[in-house]
Amino acid sequence: TLQLPAGTCLVSGSGTAIFTINKVIKIYGAGVTVSTSGGTTIQLATGVPANRDLFLISGVTGNILRGIEFREFNVTIQISSGGQHVFHFNSTAGANTSFAEVIISNVYAAAAASAGGHSVFLNNAGSVTVTGGFFNSTIQFSWLGGGIGSVKTGDTIRVLNNIISTANCGVTVDQIGGAGGFLISGNNMSPTAGAVCATGATGLLVDSNIFEQQGTNTNPDNCMICLVGSGTQLVSPKITNN
Repeated sequence: TLQLPAGTCLVSGSGTAIFTINKVIKIYGAGVTVSTSGGTTIQLATGVPANRDLFLISGVTGNILRGIEFREFNVTIQISSGGQHVFHFNSTAGANTSFAEVIISNVYAAAAASAGGHSVFLNNAGSVTVTGGFFNSTIQFSWLGGGIGSVKTGDTIRVLNNIISTANCGVTVDQIGGAGGFLISGNNMSPTAGAVCATGATGLLVDSNIFEQQGTNTNPDNCMICLVGSGTQLVSPKITNN
């Protein structure tokens, strides 16, 4: 467990990530605040390129990392741009590289600089990990300025009670074939490229959210909830009480 003190930590790093994680770790801050005092803030320094992640969680080939947690801190940018993904879970480094029982809670995650950068990115491009890589995990009670992106991810993913305001699609749902149980509930969402964009899932449930279109919709289908099967079937999606 890494306990971060109150205050601001200016970071820059090198290569593709500022921090690379390949073991189970729990990182706790001293609280979330967007004011000038109190709480813990990790701030990306001026000059951090648009292709550098803050946290690259790379995993271990052939293993499941269970119980990674990020709680109670802010991520901001020193100037108006810098960095790519805030939390990048990468299952493409080797076969069967997985993450489970992950919790991201009470985190203020600023927008990423680059087009396609996300607050949380679940990456199993090429379906390298046949189970989807990231599964049975929760993202909750956070402010996500870059939204949530996913590529061929696993099942039982919960996105609960967040504020999501981004130029990206709010939550991209792209589960690997056979994966299901993606729950999006209780969120307040005002993205400009669609709130939920689903291309593959079984049993997707979008329930009890608030969706607000506060700017021109830039989604190519001009929709707030976009169900577009692409490579993986969309089976029995439910959209209720929004």
